[in-house]
Amino acid sequence: TSLEQLEFLRQVVKQLTPHERAVVALRVHGWRWREISARMHANPDALRAAYRRAIKRAQQAAKR
Repeated sequence: TSLEQLEFLRQVVKQLTPHERAVVALRVHGWRWREISARMHANPDALRAAYRRAIKRAQQAAKR
């Protein structure tokens, strides 16, 4: 159900670091990787890869 999905999403977000949450928030608001990386003084490719790893890690942790 959508309530279960919402709760799972909350659990995923809870597993993220504050920095990772900031990246997620900017992506949700439509920011492009180049814009986020400029703001965070990071390489866009490295930031994108770290984002994917963080989301995967948080999803796995939320399933437990």
